[in-house]
This record gives sequence, C-alpha cells and structure tokens, in this order.
Amino acid sequence: MLVDVRGRSLFARVRGKGPAVVLDCGGAGAGVDGGWGPDLEGLLAAGCTVLTYDRAGSGRSGGEPPGTVAEMADDLGELVRRLEIGMPAVFVGWSFGALVTQVYAARHPEDVAGLVFVDPHPPARDRGRRWCSGPGSRSLPCCSG
Repeated sequence: MLVDVRGRSLFARVRGKGPAVVLDCGGAGAGVDGGWGPDLEGLLAAGCTVLTYDRAGSGRSGGEPPGTVAEMADDLGELVRRLEIGMPAVFVGWSFGALVTQVYAARHPEDVAGLVFVDPHPPARDRGRRWCSGPGSRSLPCCSG
C-alpha cells in the first residue's frame, strides 16, 4: 500500500496481528521487495504485526530521499502513526536502518518496546567498534573483538 508521508508516497506492507515489529532495511533501501524476505516476515507475522517499508526515493516509494537520518526517522514516525501500528513496538534496523531506528528511538522512547540492530552501520568515526543498546538507553560502545 502507498501511504502519504510528509508529501511523499511511501510503500509499506503490514502483515499479521499482535505486538508490533517494525523492520527497517539496510542502506540500499531494499525494504519490501528485497530486504528481509518473505520467510522472516512470515515467521514474525504468525504472532506479531509486522511493518516493512521502502524509504522515500527507494523501492516502490516516491519522492526524493531525505537528506538526513533525522528526516528518515521523521518519515518512519509519520508512517507508523498513519498506519496506526500498535505502540510500543520492537524496531529492527539492518545496516543503515539501525541508524534510522536508533534516531527514531532517541526521539520517541515511549514508542519503543525494544531495539534490535542487525549488522549495524556505525558512524564513520566509530568504524571497527561494536555498538549495543538496551531499552531506554543510549547506544554504548562495546569492546571490539
């Protein structure tokens, strides 16, 4: 389905029923058609409401890509509100999507039941370190190795 978000049409898919899980794909923005894949979505949808989407300017979403991660997080926030996804939700960010979900969580901690980062893409100054996060906490550098 296409959802009007801040003047752009974002393509989103919602599957299943239950506690919400939001899957934010990696930097290529392969969301709905090439990101997580139907197997993971199907497994999660057996007991959860699962939202996957294409960021603006990628996949089946229209408009120019936002210029900042903060704008991408704002798009995500507007999308979950328009779709009335039950909050709080678990936000799963893959690669670059981890940055988007992390910024969203920092701005809207009341919406976040948990964060999962899959192969997160750290800021350039922190490449080579692992990052971890817990509910309601800020990301903390962890030991590399």
